[in-house]
Amino acid sequence: MQFSLNNWMITACFVWSLVTISVTATAQEKLTQEAVASAAAHATQAGINILHQGGNAFDAAVAVSSVLSIVEPYNSGLGGGGFWLLHFADTNKNLVLDSREVAPLATRKSDYLDETHLLRGPLSAAIPGEAAAMVYIASHYGKLPLDVTLAPAVHFAEVGFKVGSFYRYAAKINLLYLKQSPAASMIFLDKGEIPKLGYVVKQPELAAIYRNMQYNGGEDFYHGLIARRLVSGVRRAGGVWQLRDLEDYQLKISNPLVMSVFGAKMITVPTPSVGGRALGNMLKNAEAQDYFAKSTFHRKQLLIKIMQHAMAEKFAPNVNVEVNDETTHFSILDREGNRVAATLSLNFHFGSSFVVPGTGILLNNHMADFSLEDNSINALRPGNRPLSSITPAFVETQDGVLIIGTPGGPRIPTMLLLALLDFFEHHNIANALSVPRFHYRDSLGKVEHEPAAFMPWDIDKLEQAGYQLTEISRGYGDMQAIYWNSLTGDVVAVSDPRRSGLAISAGISGNTPSSVVPSRSL
Repeated sequence: MQFSLNNWMITACFVWSLVTISVTATAQEKLTQEAVASAAAHATQAGINILHQGGNAFDAAVAVSSVLSIVEPYNSGLGGGGFWLLHFADTNKNLVLDSREVAPLATRKSDYLDETHLLRGPLSAAIPGEAAAMVYIASHYGKLPLDVTLAPAVHFAEVGFKVGSFYRYAAKINLLYLKQSPAASMIFLDKGEIPKLGYVVKQPELAAIYRNMQYNGGEDFYHGLIARRLVSGVRRAGGVWQLRDLEDYQLKISNPLVMSVFGAKMITVPTPSVGGRALGNMLKNAEAQDYFAKSTFHRKQLLIKIMQHAMAEKFAPNVNVEVNDETTHFSILDREGNRVAATLSLNFHFGSSFVVPGTGILLNNHMADFSLEDNSINALRPGNRPLSSITPAFVETQDGVLIIGTPGGPRIPTMLLLALLDFFEHHNIANALSVPRFHYRDSLGKVEHEPAAFMPWDIDKLEQAGYQLTEISRGYGDMQAIYWNSLTGDVVAVSDPRRSGLAISAGISGNTPSSVVPSRSL
């Protein structure tokens, strides 16, 4: 009998959003396509297949997230968590499902005075929420059982997937840490070294975990055999997890953050993510200063100042680490108009780099997101959820709905700022995801940017104004977006051209996809 999360203590800030959605029933009748955009082709295709089997956007979200945890093990998984932004077409309402990780009850600040314990290993792992979210979404909002929606994840865990260039990049950064966990080394490395392109990674133990979830839901993960294995494995390796940590884990369900910007309604996640507030404030600031009336250079100059102001208001990162494209995002729209924007994470690539023996579960290192300052709202305390920059969003205009999000840590709000401003001006989603990116990094005036973001003379002017510009040779971010034109019914799905994701919009009959937009890998 499938376990229902009704038995759990779920923090029921469960108040439906009272936001009136601009998409009317007439517009819903024009919807002739459904779409999935994710960072991995296998995950996108799994989501589309679930939709074609009669599942809804929430069923597809379970399939996509579970497959991503297999084929993108460095970005998300059962050992992590995240935020899920959901829209229900039948009621025109939205909610936020917070499955962020929670600091263990035995957390002690003294254990983390050595910064290495924050960054890698079992002490860096908070209590994960992704499994809880998938089971809850399936049991409360889905149409199909978990044995159907989790089947693609079981398949890819058993038969494996081929290593690509980004996998090798993430493994190279974390090679030393992965070697320190025998179970992680056995799964993700080839005889202790970085696998070659095309090497097949198989995860039989994780396949067994997903098979268990197909029929037992989250019961064993948080209360039974799997929970006991997780706790004993973490504690033997020096961690402080207890069974009570898993048994007491609570999903949080709340209203979204809603803001009006440039004549559009932006719906995103509230705290403990500070990304939505930062993004909304930056957009409002740009609108107040007549952004679209300015020249190209003065637009960029204004945005740097706006970013600087927004970063000053956000929490300071706990540790000074290089910002990469850890985390993953996917967007989904089904034939009924239901939508999902979900951003999931292990924190760093490969998270803690620690796999719990006998489970195949790679744990997060979200303890690194906390502050060691006692008076901080993001203080490292038992039971706390760390603050985040994660910002999945719906943007409703007079003409339609945009479903969007990206990984990128503190760069997430600024990436979305640039994309949304371009979208508001040109109404071209593909162009919006291709806009060269830049980000104000810290109080010292450092501006990171992709190669094409500034002309040489722009750089000269900005440096004369006191900014320090640093070019990032590798494009960053992995934005996934879907735009539904509610006037025409057309649906366009786009995956970030900087990476190797896949976006598909397909006719609701399940015929050959009408629009397949792969990205390219850099």
